[in-house]
Amino acid sequence: RLSPRARTRVQKIGPWLLHFASSSPDPVRSLGHIERFLSSVGARTVLYSLLRENPGVMEELARLFGTSEFLSRMLVEHPERLDILLSGEITRPVKSRDEIRSELLSSLDYGGDYEENLDILRRFRNQEIFRIGFNDVAGRLSPGDVSRQITFLAEASLEASLKLAVEVLRPGYGLPPGASFSIIGLGKLGGGELIYGSDLDVLFLYDDGGNEEETPGPKRISVHEFFVKLAQRIISILTLTTREGFVFKVDTRLRPSGSAGPLVVSRPSFTGYHRAETSVWERQALTKARAVAGDMDFGRKVLDEVAGAIYSRALSRDDIKELLRIRRRMEIEIARETSKRYNIKTGRGALVDIEFLVQTLQLRYGKDEPSLRTPYTLDALEALRVRGLLTEEVFDTLKEAYTFFRLLEMRLRIVHDRPEGDIYKGSEELTTLARGLGYKGPGAGDELLNRYRSLSEKVRKIYLGTLRSLY
Repeated sequence: RLSPRARTRVQKIGPWLLHFASSSPDPVRSLGHIERFLSSVGARTVLYSLLRENPGVMEELARLFGTSEFLSRMLVEHPERLDILLSGEITRPVKSRDEIRSELLSSLDYGGDYEENLDILRRFRNQEIFRIGFNDVAGRLSPGDVSRQITFLAEASLEASLKLAVEVLRPGYGLPPGASFSIIGLGKLGGGELIYGSDLDVLFLYDDGGNEEETPGPKRISVHEFFVKLAQRIISILTLTTREGFVFKVDTRLRPSGSAGPLVVSRPSFTGYHRAETSVWERQALTKARAVAGDMDFGRKVLDEVAGAIYSRALSRDDIKELLRIRRRMEIEIARETSKRYNIKTGRGALVDIEFLVQTLQLRYGKDEPSLRTPYTLDALEALRVRGLLTEEVFDTLKEAYTFFRLLEMRLRIVHDRPEGDIYKGSEELTTLARGLGYKGPGAGDELLNRYRSLSEKVRKIYLGTLRSLY
């Protein structure tokens, strides 16, 4: 199946590569990626020699090419990332939050060349994503492990970006004395549920420390203007595409007043806004709020101040109707399911049904049950069970469905490199997905789909029944 030129390149390396490809999970896919990889490498004899001398690396490479579109693309577009396979770091499935943060921060040269630091940050991100993905497809990580590792990486990247941004702004503006700044994670970031390719939902909070004077540097601006510039620089550091790619995409639309509101929010403005009559979806978004970078103590204190207002306000009948309306709109406008296509994130009975159900119960009972005030979905489900707000049967169903849907979401991204969460009835992709999850025989795809449909129907019934019972 290889082109003549690619076959010549394979012969330069040795016959082992074709042998390993033929024994990979998907030989045809593996050979296709091998051809693209060798074409991107070109006539790099050093790399050919390296592969010849490391048959173990070739075996891992062929298996990876036959398993993951996502990781294959990372290597084809940047063949120099093959160095990661030779690194001892690749064999470490799990690192702690502190380990990842320390490794990244120590690799940066604060006060050094800004452009080089951008590339250092991106190379570190790529190395870590590759490490996580490699161990994921090797079966060494659960979906929960993967999400935690990517979340730790995102938090470290935010912290590093903040420190780099401060170093850029300090010479011109100085630092506002006594001020505090925190980055709050929302959505999947706040809930520790990031997957490959996830955006970071954040909001930026600051406190001027009672000092309303201008900054002390050569260029004097207001404290608010300084923190706007700081937030803009953080976003640029993370999202700018260089030769090494980008770090993470950033979404700030969940801040007060959405895109129409200020990019950074002062402590008094934030607490005052949420103590007033806010929309139910804004309160819902804050159930996943968590300080993730910057002054963590300051961030936690502000969220604690706001939590009283968020959870003390009883859900009205109109609030429940609004949540049902929002959910239905997502199903129609985003999922757009058909009899042949199902969406495991926003479709009927999918992940978002579980998240809406949990967040609604958190808002309904969180005033009297502080244990429910957690950004983590599985922890919230457990707390609801312990407090008798979910029966054992319902809890078991929701936990099974949530875990299974998250596994499917992760597999779709790492194996097929598709972030939208769609699965197609009768497709070859569905069969490949099913076999990768351990389903056997010619009907593997149908068997997986039947399990998904069975669980999603149960989830939809629980979701609708629970929300309507709160009217």
